Amino acid sequence: MQGTHLVDGNGNTIQLRGVNVSGLEFTAIQGFDPGDPWGGMKPITAALQSWDINVLRLPLNEQSWLGGTCNKTSTGETNYNPDPGGNYHQTVIDTVNQATAAGMYVILDLHWNAPKPYCGEDQNPMADADNSPAFWTSIANTFKSNPAVLFEMYNEPFLTDWNIWLNGGSWTGLRSPNDSTITWQVAGMQTLINTVRQTGATNMILIGGLQYSNDLTQFTQHMPTDPMNNLAAIWHVYSFNQYVDPSAGSSTVNMLATVSAKVPLITTEIGDNVGAGQGGFAKSFMEFFDNVGYSYLAWTWDPWGQTSNVLITDENGTPTQGFGQYVMQHYICRASSTNCQ
Repeated sequence: MQGTHLVDGNGNTIQLRGVNVSGLEFTAIQGFDPGDPWGGMKPITAALQSWDINVLRLPLNEQSWLGGTCNKTSTGETNYNPDPGGNYHQTVIDTVNQATAAGMYVILDLHWNAPKPYCGEDQNPMADADNSPAFWTSIANTFKSNPAVLFEMYNEPFLTDWNIWLNGGSWTGLRSPNDSTITWQVAGMQTLINTVRQTGATNMILIGGLQYSNDLTQFTQHMPTDPMNNLAAIWHVYSFNQYVDPSAGSSTVNMLATVSAKVPLITTEIGDNVGAGQGGFAKSFMEFFDNVGYSYLAWTWDPWGQTSNVLITDENGTPTQGFGQYVMQHYICRASSTNCQ
């Protein structure tokens, strides 16, 4: 990074435009396909390249990466193996290597987690002190030699206390397991950043705010310290979020401008369930992002048989009507032009 802009290895300002590929956060932990942690959803590099995508985001599961055993409350199993095929590590490593060899950046995102002794079977309010620091120590040690890999500390915090978000502390309530009301220890963003830097990793670190990474209103007042000064803010936006209006002078624009005056801003999830033709949700935001220089990734590159928040209909990258078609056309245009309204 240079100031509040992203730069490549030659110091050139860059805009990341990419997609999320869901699967690694849930396939192994749910035991769908022990032979393939992607569950058949591994992205095809040629298909991604046909859209001129330059960044890939991989949601991960901390217990599947760390191994060991955990209690799987959805089935009542104890001492469950979260990596039943013993192939999670290599699958993630191979996917990262394949993408970066093709010239893409990769964002590794801690997506599903849970404190001991539970399995992370869903998104939880924040990173946990039991497993998340160990997860980031291992991830950082594995990928610190590859500067094209970015580390997103936690997908979508939805606790309601900025001080605990920053410094950690006790929190009551978990979505996984089973919307439990147990009290557990949060690992704050400062701890997670310190954990990564203690490995010697210099990779860019990404952090999101509250309300599922949609609320950045107090981000600058609570921004953690990064000894490498290589930190970016992330933002997620869907049509149902609180901060959605990209019109000039709106609270959303002001919030994002305040943050991006301090650090680069990357929207690591934008979804569209209201249509992406002329005047569509994704269209209005991507044009706004282009004008202000933010990077963005669409959710999701998975053929899930729907058009809401889904980009493709098959593994070869055939776009869904509306959302997928617009994103593909916009990415291809932006790869060679700045006039893509």
